Amino acid sequence: MIASPLAKPSLVLGFLPEDIREAAKDHPEPPMWKQMIAHCMFAVFIVAFVGGIVYLGVDGLRRGYGFWKLYGRFVLALFICKAFDILVQDQWLVMSTDFFKRIYPETADCAGWKDRGFNNRNQLIRIVLYPVLCLIMAWAFVMFGNITTEPSGVVEEATVSTTEAGSSESEQTVDRTDIYLTLVNPTHKVPDDWLDKIELVEAENSLGEKYLVEKETLAHFEDLRDELLEEGIDIEIDSAYRSVEEQQRIWDEFSVRYGDKVGEYVSEPGYSEHHTGLAIDVFLIDGDRIIRDNDDLFAAEDLFAEVHKHLADYGFILSVLPGKEEICGGLAYEPWHFRYVGLEPAKEMAEKGIVLEEYLGEEKS
Repeated sequence: MIASPLAKPSLVLGFLPEDIREAAKDHPEPPMWKQMIAHCMFAVFIVAFVGGIVYLGVDGLRRGYGFWKLYGRFVLALFICKAFDILVQDQWLVMSTDFFKRIYPETADCAGWKDRGFNNRNQLIRIVLYPVLCLIMAWAFVMFGNITTEPSGVVEEATVSTTEAGSSESEQTVDRTDIYLTLVNPTHKVPDDWLDKIELVEAENSLGEKYLVEKETLAHFEDLRDELLEEGIDIEIDSAYRSVEEQQRIWDEFSVRYGDKVGEYVSEPGYSEHHTGLAIDVFLIDGDRIIRDNDDLFAAEDLFAEVHKHLADYGFILSVLPGKEEICGGLAYEPWHFRYVGLEPAKEMAEKGIVLEEYLGEEKS
C-alpha cells in the first residue's frame, strides 16, 4: 500500500471494482524512477514474506516438529496474513478511508467504493488454496529435515588412532565392552570423541519415523522386540541417538514447562545417555492404540513389567530404577528408557538389582 502512489495505476487498482478501474484508466503513470522504487518495495515485501515462511519451517524442524505441526504452523501464519488482508486492506483502507481516492481523485464518485464484497471471489479462492499450499510446504520441509539429519561420517569400524613414542600413527581396536559400559549421566559428560568409537545406523519404526542408533544396540532391540511380539506385546523405538543441539532444544522446551525442576525430567545437553546412541526410549502399540504420552506410559505399568523381565536377556537395563534416582544423578525413573550395556553386565545388574553407576563402582573397588 505504501508503494501505491509510485506504481502504475493498472497494478494498484487491478483488484478493485471495474468502474473504479475504468475511471482511472487515463490517470498518468508515475515517472519510471518512482515505478522502480515501487517494484523494489514490492520485492522486499516478497523476500520478507518468503523469509518468514522459511523461518517458520526451519524453526519448526529445530524444535522437532513433525508434518502436522508444521502444517498447522503454516496454516495459522497464512490465515493471519489473510485476515489482515481482508480486514485492514479491503474493508478498512479501501472501503472506509479516502486513501485511494486521494491518489486517484477521478474515481471519487464511483459506486464501487461502497461495494464491500468487491474482492470476495479472489479472497475465497486463496482461502481454499491455502490449506493445499500448506500441505505442500510442510511436506517439503519434512523432506528437507530428513535429508539434513542423515548421518554424516558414520564410523564403519570401531577404531581409534593412537600414537606411540618413536612410531607412526596406527590403528588400535577399541574394547567394545568398555564402550558399552561408558557412563553418561548428569555428572558424567559424553566423551568428546564418542562418535569416533561407535557405528550409528539409521532405522525406521513401524510408523515410518526414522532415527539413529548404535548398530549392536539396534540388533539386540530387534531381537527383544521379536520375542515380545510372540507374547502379544508390541514396542517401538521412539527416540535413540540425539545430538547435543537436539538435546538443547528439548532442554529449552522442558525448562519452560518445569522451570528449576527441568533436570529431573531431561538431561543437560552433553550429559544425556541419548548422545551415546546406546539409550532408547520406547512406546507401546496396543491394537490400534499408540501409547507414547508419558502419563499413558506410566499407566501401562503391567505391560512394562512384562517388558522389563526380558531386558537383561538382550543386554538392556533400565537406566534408573525406582528408589535409586539420587544414585543416577537425580534423574527420574522412566519405565520406557532402556540402556544397552552388553549381555553379561546386564544380567549381573538385573540379578543384583543395581544400576550402572553401582555396577561401575563395584568394578572400581
